[in-house]
Amino acid sequence: MNRQSATASRRNTVTAPGIATVLCIAFICFPAAASTDLVLRKDDNEDPTRVGHNLVYSLCVSNSGPGEATNVIVSDILPAGTGFLDCQVSQGTWTQREGILTCYLGTIAPGGTAVVEVTVSVTEAGTLTNTASITGDDYPDNNRDTELTEVLPPNRSPVIDLPGPHTLPVGATTTFVVSVSDPDHDPDVSLTSTIAPAGASFDGTNFTWTAGVNDVGTTNIIEFVADDHQGETNSVVTNRTWIIVPRDHDGDTLGDDWEWRHFGDYGQNADDDPDGDGMINYDEYLAGTQPTNTASRFSIDELVDSGNQHRITVQTYSGRCYTIFYRDSMSGPWSSFILMTNGVGYWIETNRHGSFTFVDDEGPQTSGGPPPAGRRYYRIRVEIAP
Repeated sequence: MNRQSATASRRNTVTAPGIATVLCIAFICFPAAASTDLVLRKDDNEDPTRVGHNLVYSLCVSNSGPGEATNVIVSDILPAGTGFLDCQVSQGTWTQREGILTCYLGTIAPGGTAVVEVTVSVTEAGTLTNTASITGDDYPDNNRDTELTEVLPPNRSPVIDLPGPHTLPVGATTTFVVSVSDPDHDPDVSLTSTIAPAGASFDGTNFTWTAGVNDVGTTNIIEFVADDHQGETNSVVTNRTWIIVPRDHDGDTLGDDWEWRHFGDYGQNADDDPDGDGMINYDEYLAGTQPTNTASRFSIDELVDSGNQHRITVQTYSGRCYTIFYRDSMSGPWSSFILMTNGVGYWIETNRHGSFTFVDDEGPQTSGGPPPAGRRYYRIRVEIAP
């Protein structure tokens, strides 16, 4: 009942003829205590979540009044499949023992709120059911709220199926299928080509590349990246293979690039002489001359004598080593320069085509002196550079 100030009223009643009595009725009312209305709302921050993740439960306790709520306590029994990590309260204190969390929030004014955040680790797949309740001095009703959280198994990485390694001769084309599978059947798995040789193409399934003459002797890395877009540490995976372009895939001692550049195929043998100039293919290959041009022969371009300076100029070709020898009679043995360093006595060519001039100054680094009979012969040897 509503409690008000005490009041009294008097009424005259008649109980019998000629007899009058007075009846007094008194009403005494006391002020009622203001009531409280506590409401608990519970949320999870990630649903669904995964095994291995941390999950945060947010509990908000509000007092709709009109009175203040005192000695407010939140109880939360953490579900199986979780491990307690931390608790934060906006007011009061908390204790946790064997998965039972108790938060002592104290007094909450009318219209006020208090917040509890509980962090747990997720250890098992399935559905987590977490129910929390509140009590207070003026609110013994155990208001409850339950939160259900779906827990997925640990993420499994996508798998890239990438054949290889591959061997591809100059002029040949390779096409192979690259695919990705996902053991979790995630719906949005992507596959991209991140490293490939120039001129290669990938349409999402088929990788295609043709080896050119400049690719001879190279090993070409091919890399693909798959992403299951789950945001996990193992969501992105990489797989690599490589394509080797051999120098002499048919084993005929002729460089594949040289054969392809001059003939467009590998039908020639090393001892063939297609231009009939007396230099077989292997000699033309070593010298870097044209095997289909009789005017293209390896020879000394120029020999200039100036006192004790003898200059011998030869055409050079990339990847070849050139060595100079001399003798002072037609029948004597060939001798090499005294000091054999790059540029003195021999030369390694790095340019595709060029020329180099050897100098015999008859000094201590070259021949060591003039020819006794006033005549000197020179010979140039060309071989594949080491």
